[in-house]
Amino acid sequence: MIEKLKRKNPNLIYVCDTVMGDCGSLYVSPEIIPLYKNIMKSADVVTPNQFESEILSEMTITSLKDACQVAKKLHTFGPPNVVITTLSLPLKYVPADVHLETSSDNSLYCFTSQLFPEDGRVDQYLISFPTYEGYFTGTGDLFSSLVVARLQEAINKNKSSPSLIDAVYRVVCSVNTITKKTWLYQKERVHIESHGKADLIDSKPNASSLVHSCELRLIQGKKVIEDPESYIDKGTIKVIQI
Repeated sequence: MIEKLKRKNPNLIYVCDTVMGDCGSLYVSPEIIPLYKNIMKSADVVTPNQFESEILSEMTITSLKDACQVAKKLHTFGPPNVVITTLSLPLKYVPADVHLETSSDNSLYCFTSQLFPEDGRVDQYLISFPTYEGYFTGTGDLFSSLVVARLQEAINKNKSSPSLIDAVYRVVCSVNTITKKTWLYQKERVHIESHGKADLIDSKPNASSLVHSCELRLIQGKKVIEDPESYIDKGTIKVIQI
């Protein structure tokens, strides 16, 4: 289907979100893994999380060097653009230039890898961002959808060599800011519902009154989506080329 659509529209952007699992566990049948590997040959961008990238590459990420090699392996399946959406690394392996005030061994990062087929060059970047303790629904869907939009903007600016890192940086700015808005709203709702006894949700809530607080504040974040850099404090999100 993707190949057929691309023949009709060569400018079509296909972002493949390889939804298979997280936190060390698959939530699909193992038979899905080779199907994704096959689909990836038609993708312009793939957006696995760390666990999914390890499953697809049959490699393990324990350092930044490992992440670089895993991304290069994923390029061999076809996609010129790889985004490992959430990456966990020991702080000792993270360059000091992207440390945040809250950085720790529990911090998360976003990793991008762009292959330039004309000369075989691979540009790789690490993005650090704040994390918020809570339960949020829709972050992956928001991330992937914004990648489509931001990459199209990058193509419009430079059709011959669009910048993946510029596109993904803007995506991370939007997603992180909207997550923070949701986190603040969630804390307020939990505090009210618990009569001041709690202010955090660490797993999917059973109470219907709290389920809504887990949904991303997209409408309230409209301006953040439209102009992400204007709504992010300087130094909140950092980028370094690897």
